[in-house]
Amino acid sequence: MAKNGLNFRENYKSKLVMIIDIVRKAILEIGRRLKDRNKITSVNDIFFINLEEAKMAIDNLNNINVKELIKKRQNEYEQYQKLVLPSFVIGEFDIKSALIKNDEITNENLPMSGSNFKGIPLSSGVVKGIARVIKNIESAELLLNGEILVAPFTDPGWTPFFVNARGLVTELGGPLSHGSIIAREYGIPAVVNVKDITKIVKTGQLIEVDGNKGIVSII
Repeated sequence: MAKNGLNFRENYKSKLVMIIDIVRKAILEIGRRLKDRNKITSVNDIFFINLEEAKMAIDNLNNINVKELIKKRQNEYEQYQKLVLPSFVIGEFDIKSALIKNDEITNENLPMSGSNFKGIPLSSGVVKGIARVIKNIESAELLLNGEILVAPFTDPGWTPFFVNARGLVTELGGPLSHGSIIAREYGIPAVVNVKDITKIVKTGQLIEVDGNKGIVSII
C-alpha cells in the first residue's frame, strides 16, 4: 500500500508540473501580446499583475496604468528580497521592521581569512574548495565542478547544482531540509543554518567545510 501511495504521489506531481507548464506558456503568451501593444516593457512583467488586471489591459481600459502598477510591485519585490527572517516568530510578524538594508555588511567589516562560522553539521566529511555564492535559482551563474555551493537555502529546483558541488553551506536548514538530504545522498559535506554566510563569503574565496563539527572557515 505504501509503495502504491508513493507511486501515485510521484505521478501526481509529474502531471501537476505538466499542467503548470501549460498555464505558464499561456500566461507568457498574454505577456507577449501586451508587450506588442506596448502595455508592458518586458514579457516577464506579466507575472507582476493578476489575470483580471491583464484582461483590463488587453481590453484597453483606461482606468489602469499597467506599467506604473508593475513598477510599484517590482520595487516591492526588491524590498522583500532584503527581508531577513527570524529563526522563529511569536505573535504577528512585523514585515516593516524586518526589512533591512543590503549594506549592513560592508567590505570594510567582512571577516578575513581564518574566520570560522558555526552551523549545524548535516552531512559528514571535511572538504576545502573555491566558494560559489548563488543567492537565487534565477541567477545565470553556474557552479563549476569541484566548487562549494554557498546559498541561502535549497529546494528541488537547486538539485542540478549538486552534480558539481564539492560541499554545501546554507543560511537556513535542518536535518530534513532539501539540501541536507541531497548532500547526504551525494556524499558531500554540508553545514546548514550558518547565519548571513552568503553575505560574508564571496565567490572565489577558498573555504573549508567541516561537516563533522559544523564549522565553515575562510582559508
